[in-house]
Amino acid sequence: MIVLAEDQFALLHYERCSCFILKLKHLCLVKRDGKGSDPSWQRYLFSKLRFQLVCGDFIDMDNQKVEAIWIKRAKRGPMDAVMQAEMLAGKGLVGNANQRGRRQVTILDAAAWDAVMEELGVRLEPSVRRANILVRGVDLENSRKQILRLGDCRVRIFTEAKPCERMDEVLMGLQAGLYPRWRGGACGEVITGGVLNVGDDVAWERNP
Repeated sequence: MIVLAEDQFALLHYERCSCFILKLKHLCLVKRDGKGSDPSWQRYLFSKLRFQLVCGDFIDMDNQKVEAIWIKRAKRGPMDAVMQAEMLAGKGLVGNANQRGRRQVTILDAAAWDAVMEELGVRLEPSVRRANILVRGVDLENSRKQILRLGDCRVRIFTEAKPCERMDEVLMGLQAGLYPRWRGGACGEVITGGVLNVGDDVAWERNP
């Protein structure tokens, strides 16, 4: 049986590339009998464990999915949950109040939302954030100008979606909780349209 040596975690180094893929430089694996490293097991684990490092947490890259879609029919109107939506290049989601410009769609990271809920000690539906798309398995922080592929659609991130005072109308302290590290989400423009479904794969597009 191969185990990680507890005192070797300090030797785990990483580099974050534009698509936030974890690059392992050193990972010391030792046998339980302490006789040293086993390169064959290193190769095996690297082939089996594909992870992304986000704020110190490992996220399973096989679980990069669209978890929810909402259409905002009117400004300050209700957020309608749908299982499928059409995205139009240069415009946004069909039927959504926000069209054109660079803030055509807003995207929320499910893991970031979960972290805020844990910090505040509450459990609120992510729809109260009033984003259009909930994704899991991708880190939105500092993703400006990057291209996010959602199913067959592509969105170029324009900027961070800073939470406004309306969040405190939902729960006092929610605005402050969402404010750091892009936890309020990101917004961008649709550069490739198509039909988006809950459950579609999500991934950052690598620069050529």
